[in-house]
Amino acid sequence: MKGFWPQDNEDYLLNDASWDKIPSVYLPLIEDIKSTYIKYVADKVYGIYIFGSVPRGIAKQGLSDIDCMAVLKSKVNTEWAYGESMRIMSTYPIISSIVFDFALINEVIETKYFSWPAFLLSIGGLCIQGKDIIPSLPRFKPRVEICNSELIQLKENIDEAIQEIKKSDSVEKVKYWCRRITKNMLRDGFFLHMVKDNRFTSDVDLCYQEFAKHYPHHAAEMARALEFSKNPSSHKTEIIDFLNGFGRWLVAEADKWLGIQNV
Repeated sequence: MKGFWPQDNEDYLLNDASWDKIPSVYLPLIEDIKSTYIKYVADKVYGIYIFGSVPRGIAKQGLSDIDCMAVLKSKVNTEWAYGESMRIMSTYPIISSIVFDFALINEVIETKYFSWPAFLLSIGGLCIQGKDIIPSLPRFKPRVEICNSELIQLKENIDEAIQEIKKSDSVEKVKYWCRRITKNMLRDGFFLHMVKDNRFTSDVDLCYQEFAKHYPHHAAEMARALEFSKNPSSHKTEIIDFLNGFGRWLVAEADKWLGIQNV
């Protein structure tokens, strides 16, 4: 089905990212991302990557975000990342959001335990600077460990969003956290049935559709999350009430799923 990640005959998720698939309108943005990472963490960089819809050639201009990650040799100060994210978003309206992400090299190449950074790079990463470790990463199927990694963090992510929204002194920052947390909720809602359905997507529209099929009584609430992810609210009370309502219900469902799947 269109929108779901490609899989081979053994159900492994396939990395179909390629420079050839990236529309030229995104190239200045990608160069800016690379230059920004180098500006702040050049001496610690192992490799710089983009992943997700842009390098896969399926991004929707003005609606899709751009995902990026610097794989580092050691820890760095990342206080600059939020300000640079805001600058990028105001400079390039072709994207809806960006988060400068980071991972230590030993976390990415760890094979004993599931690694979320390794997963993201393995299924959809494209190296734009430095050493390309993607060919050496493990392959992944839509299995429990993927869902565990995200669902176990849902409560913490919602709590963080609420605190950041409460203390925010700017409309743009409130919108940033509104979009960020509701995208997380949409994808976590999809994870509740990903293993059973044996397929993967990060597309928020498809995440909503799949959630609505399995949870029709909560479809309207997830539809609101979808609307927030595309047109984020600047009203603190509205967002916080939503997170303390539907968000807490989703956390309870995630906890229930984690209990069943990890007996």
